[in-house]
Amino acid sequence: MIYRRTEITLVAIFLLSACSSADKEGQSLTSEKSNSLASETSSDGNTITSAEGRAYKIEQATTIKPNELPTNSDFKMADKDITKYARKICGLDAGTKGTPIDRCDVFVQPDIGGTIIGYAALIQDPSGVRLESALQLNEKKVGLASSGCGISGDLYTMDGPRVTDASKDFVSQISYSAWEKTPGNWLVTTTESDGNIDENSNAAFGTWYIKRTGDKLQINQERWNYCYPSNVEVNIDDIFYRVLTLNQIH
Repeated sequence: MIYRRTEITLVAIFLLSACSSADKEGQSLTSEKSNSLASETSSDGNTITSAEGRAYKIEQATTIKPNELPTNSDFKMADKDITKYARKICGLDAGTKGTPIDRCDVFVQPDIGGTIIGYAALIQDPSGVRLESALQLNEKKVGLASSGCGISGDLYTMDGPRVTDASKDFVSQISYSAWEKTPGNWLVTTTESDGNIDENSNAAFGTWYIKRTGDKLQINQERWNYCYPSNVEVNIDDIFYRVLTLNQIH
């Protein structure tokens, strides 16, 4: 059994901020691409190329105004262009160095009243579907400076097998164990081989539930989570909306 180990420190990772006032009200996600994307996106804006030269068709979805898109450091580096940012969160900008990605669905949770704000991606390759995210906690709920929270892992159905098709509706889970090394500094372990995690008396156990229904993605937790401090009662349960999909052109 192989495990993924991820250091998650609940300190400020990136701050959410409003998009530049230069963003025009009502501008859709299909707006003209930045000149910096010339070598990455086709002239008609319908395809994008990974760092390894694989071409992906861009399928735009829910129209969200640019000033509603959460801003983090990577999004700023992508010139606040959602397609360019998709290359980052989907893992296409640095090369996969392994199994090619077949499909990536990018979702956004823009509601400043939510418990987790930011982006989530369903990344599909021949072995199955996994979740990656770039999330910020709601500082008004946590009562502290806003900080990031990492939620990622292979998605397993409630019956055990991996989710294999990111395009279809599904209910899945990511089970994890976590050790708090120092206050707010968690070592999180999730399985890479099956739906079970290695039991350890020194670890706390939890489950993220990930449900797709059409263009909506719901993320919530079973009992507790390592994102918010234990003395803050916050039940994470947020709905993300699909903004675009990248499909590899074979």
